[in-house]
Amino acid sequence: MSVAKSRLFRRLQSGRLRYQGDYEGKILTLGDWAQEWLRLELKRPNLKPRTKQDTANYVKALAKAPVMSVLFARLNGNQCLDWWREGQ
Repeated sequence: MSVAKSRLFRRLQSGRLRYQGDYEGKILTLGDWAQEWLRLELKRPNLKPRTKQDTANYVKALAKAPVMSVLFARLNGNQCLDWWREGQ
């Protein structure tokens, strides 16, 4: 597995663990998680306006990917890898 793919998988796993408690019932899909992450990122005071815009556009573009509608609890590494390969 490439470095980028393994980083993506590790971030998804850490996101899963981080959001399991406080967000139980609110974060159902990877898309929900991405929206919550975006909301938190946009609150950061040290981000430049252009960075905020680019980040929002990136999440918006990702929202159309089929993997974003997979239930977060059922998301696995193979689904992420398949999505990654489709984008290559």
